[in-house]
Amino acid sequence: MDSGSIDSKDSCDSARLTLLRQQVELAEQETRRESARAKRVEVTLQAEQRARVDAEVRCEQVIIINRLLLITLIELSTLIRIIDTQRDTLILLSPT
Repeated sequence: MDSGSIDSKDSCDSARLTLLRQQVELAEQETRRESARAKRVEVTLQAEQRARVDAEVRCEQVIIINRLLLITLIELSTLIRIIDTQRDTLILLSPT
């Protein structure tokens, strides 16, 4: 091989090496972008999960409160019926 063909081969190898380095850098940039995107998706999913759990807890609390309210309304209705019955009895027993 003469010095011209060696220089040409070195130049070609150097160009290939530069191209490979650029491709590696682009791949690394893409990997960093995808990693950042995956992290954002993960953070979003965690926030949505927390929101769902909070909503479930609030729903359970509302259900408990509604049950207590229903029990109180039934008791109130029973007391009203008792009072009405006693009033009717007093009316019947009162001298006219």
